[in-house]
Amino acid sequence: VREAYTNGPRARAGLRKAGVSSVAAFPVRDKKRVIGVVIVASKHDSFGQRVVHTLTSIANYIGVLIEEARLLEAERLRADELAALVAVSKVLVSPDPEEQRIHTALQVLVDVSGADRALLRLAKDGEGLAMAGLVGTPAEYTQSVQSDPDAISNRAFRSRETVLQRGFRTRAVAGSVLALPMNTPSGTLGVAVLGSSDVDCFNPTTISLLES
Repeated sequence: VREAYTNGPRARAGLRKAGVSSVAAFPVRDKKRVIGVVIVASKHDSFGQRVVHTLTSIANYIGVLIEEARLLEAERLRADELAALVAVSKVLVSPDPEEQRIHTALQVLVDVSGADRALLRLAKDGEGLAMAGLVGTPAEYTQSVQSDPDAISNRAFRSRETVLQRGFRTRAVAGSVLALPMNTPSGTLGVAVLGSSDVDCFNPTTISLLES
């Protein structure tokens, strides 16, 4: 640990006014790299070796806790992925009519993501995308999606990439929208679109789960 004394008269004056005489920084590490810093201020002129040792141990322990939490989150994500794959697999082999299977698959996506609504648009030869199914989606919104060439589903279809739009707003819906293209080596079969009134519904973990 290296003690650092803040340069600049204004900074030193501010620290003295707050009763701070010394500041020390302790790195927080996981097994591979530094992931953060614990900063400690003291009214004393320096930190004793016993205090430095104790604070170093605390910073190391924080690193262990963060790494364990991330591993647990990764395990939870893998379990969610497996559960979603099992659910979708059951839908695919179901003897139900195609319309019912599409509706069930969309409901699985809504349940996994925490979204409010979902729709599926499938590619038609030379005709762009056609509506194939929906869950909880207002009719007014589906009509606007089908008529708008710049709709998020069309953008995902053209780019073959997932598209996320926050702060989305129409007369029918508002919040966040996520478009997931169904890509195969031979082309894009269609696009699943999920919507939520929560602008933060689709975080990186959720998106990774849905893309799998």
